[in-house]
Amino acid sequence: QGHIYRALNRFARHLERLQSLTPRLAAKVRVQQARALAFARDFDASMRELVRAQEVLTASPSPAVKQHLQLTHAEILVLSGQHERAALGILRHLQEIRSIEDIPLRARAQHLLALALLPQDPQRARHFMMRAKYLFERLGFLFDELESTLHLVRIEARLGLNTQGRLRDVGPQLHESWEMMGILYRLVEAETERSASQEMRVRQLLRDRAWAQEHGNQALAAQVQAVVLGVGTQIYGETSQLTPVHYMKPRPPAH
Repeated sequence: QGHIYRALNRFARHLERLQSLTPRLAAKVRVQQARALAFARDFDASMRELVRAQEVLTASPSPAVKQHLQLTHAEILVLSGQHERAALGILRHLQEIRSIEDIPLRARAQHLLALALLPQDPQRARHFMMRAKYLFERLGFLFDELESTLHLVRIEARLGLNTQGRLRDVGPQLHESWEMMGILYRLVEAETERSASQEMRVRQLLRDRAWAQEHGNQALAAQVQAVVLGVGTQIYGETSQLTPVHYMKPRPPAH
């Protein structure tokens, strides 16, 4: 849902007690904390939490747990801009992931691989994102399916393909409580569709960027900022009228 500060506060309140009761379950929760910290763009803390989780979970790992750890590492790399390293890591383990009877794991791997490949190879990225979308649809994971669809629109727009049909199909399915998905939808819409209302879209995206920062989702704020600068340059001819996004360290948890 994109509420990163809320998630980090909950981790801070409950993780220590959970660690004393069930260390292995606490380690699995640490993996999710590592992901949240990566979305907050606190990558050093994110990797520290992932390493702490690995120390417990790799003592007697199942194949699925091992691959979930690998994918979390890849996700952190993607969010930190290390796309090539992320892609190489996922490709190295893709055959093993496909051999595991865990469809959500396979779907996550395809989704992350597409994001990792996008900067260098959008055609291959499209292939893997289509696979991810199909698997999420098969699982009935609507949120993940719509997210994959929106990323697919961005990929296909980069390839010069017509994306209007896909984008129209997403709008009616968005739930009003999915703030982050709504922001991603508006971001993709502004990025792929040129219209006379672009100035209005920029103002909305600036509000969306403020929401992302307020909730600690610095990764989403940075994505919005990139589109704002691109669209804003087309409107204003320069970006000086747009306030820059600043990285904000996660707020201390409320105990």
